[in-house]
Amino acid sequence: MAKKHAENVTLQEIEDAILKDGVSFFRAFLKRHSNETIYSFMFEVSAAGYAIAAAVATEESLARHAEECSDDFDGDIERARNALRWAGPEDGWRQSEDKRFRISNKLLELVEEEELYPEYDGTLERIALSVIHRMVKEGIFGSAEELEKVVLGICHTGGDNSEKDFIRWASAVNSPTVIKRLKAQLKQRA
Repeated sequence: MAKKHAENVTLQEIEDAILKDGVSFFRAFLKRHSNETIYSFMFEVSAAGYAIAAAVATEESLARHAEECSDDFDGDIERARNALRWAGPEDGWRQSEDKRFRISNKLLELVEEEELYPEYDGTLERIALSVIHRMVKEGIFGSAEELEKVVLGICHTGGDNSEKDFIRWASAVNSPTVIKRLKAQLKQRA
């Protein structure tokens, strides 16, 4: 097989690869953790726009992580849960393994090498949001009723984005009811 060059990579090809990798990750997660209650699915994108992964948050993993961190909250587990729920994917979320997004990230490496699009211009964020729309349309996250229980979105790797951006991105792919709940949960963090 001939080596692929960035000039041959299209944004649609990147989107399709992320869709395939994202669906594969989510389905594998469901298979391994079918007894857990998912409250969020996020694509983690590099701010520069050249790497992607995913993460899933469940009530059960949040409870375990809050228990582990309760000393930092004077033993108040509920306060720990509120503070950690949206702290970032490294805080008790189940993150994708590097191999899950190997194809997508290989394409993104080519894009970076050839500067197909400028760093920090939001292209990868727009692609990731488009992929979430496609996943919703394909029923990957379940019925409309099930979707109301899950916050879908994107964040920068390590959660290094503003709350304003986080809400804006989430608003692009969730119902107003879900966004209202998200905003209420974000206020509880203090």
